Amino acid sequence: MSNTPASAINVDMIDPSAAAWLARFGDNADEALNDLLLGQVWLGGYAAAEVPQALPQFFPTTQEEQLDNALQRWLAVQRQRDALPEGVTAKQFAQALADAFTLLQGMSLPRCLGWCRGQARALWAWLQGQPSYASREPRAAFLRALALQQPNRDLLQFWMSLCRQGQRTWTQLALFGLRRMPQSDDGTPETSLPLALVNGLIDFGLVLARGRDDPARKKQWLSELDFLSAVYPMSRDRWASRLREALAVRATTDALRTLRHWVDERHPAANQPVPVRAGRRPLAPPFYDDDIRPLLTRFDSDPGAVRPALLAQLARHLEYAKASGDSYSLVISHHQIARFLLKPVSLTTEFVTKGGARDATWALALGQLSAVWAPGNPHGW
Repeated sequence: MSNTPASAINVDMIDPSAAAWLARFGDNADEALNDLLLGQVWLGGYAAAEVPQALPQFFPTTQEEQLDNALQRWLAVQRQRDALPEGVTAKQFAQALADAFTLLQGMSLPRCLGWCRGQARALWAWLQGQPSYASREPRAAFLRALALQQPNRDLLQFWMSLCRQGQRTWTQLALFGLRRMPQSDDGTPETSLPLALVNGLIDFGLVLARGRDDPARKKQWLSELDFLSAVYPMSRDRWASRLREALAVRATTDALRTLRHWVDERHPAANQPVPVRAGRRPLAPPFYDDDIRPLLTRFDSDPGAVRPALLAQLARHLEYAKASGDSYSLVISHHQIARFLLKPVSLTTEFVTKGGARDATWALALGQLSAVWAPGNPHGW
């Protein structure tokens, strides 16, 4: 790679073929970029390198904004296609998509990357139907691009959803995304083992453990646990504590029992009761029967006092979901509360007349929030 800053490069310093393409790009960025990605451009001395490695060597930083916009438009156009571009093979198209997403990893293209973040779920669904090969894998390049540059926690539920699919290749990249995710939406870096990362690992394990105790699946999950244990070299007590917290809020199922047996092989203390000692209180969501149901029983008789208390419990749910990525309890509680709010009230109050729904607007808002956190969970709809 050249040591000359791209901003200082001029056409006399680069290969004539690359300079010719740059001139074309200046005249018609969309057409020039399309031809480059689809393998229809000869870059002379840079031709031996893949596009994502070649382009940064000679592309002027002064034109990166133009490239940023052109790449976003190119991806949007490809997403609308119902067939391969004319004269382009499936392997060529897979390479073009992989190169496009790899460019996001090595160049400053914030507009296109922001568009990809905002369209993450839709683009991921679209990529499932596009050509892919072991050496030309657009999906992996897409996930790496998203993982490497995360200004906030917007992708939390996207990463968690990949962990819940149970496919090891995508789970590994999703766990990488959770590792790279900042601690808060203001971009503060994470400095310790993220609770969301532990929950992503647990979600992956629950899928693998579903229905059977398969030695091959157990080996897969334990290898991921071992890898993360090496990345975060904490004491066994601390690892056991974080696993215990993540497992404690899960509904007891056959899959959870199987997963606990797997955990026993590395951190048996995680399946033991929490030690009684002073210190940090584990982050946990409200329990419906203990924290929310009693408020609902008083709602009709004293709504002015109950509403703020209920909102405080909902805020706890949201805080836990944002920190952990585990939205199960949030969705179930929102579902139960929304059903309660839609039922007719038995007496007239200052908020509602007898016979009408307690608060249909609030119920709708709870359902919408649930759908954001767990789009595939019917309880949100």
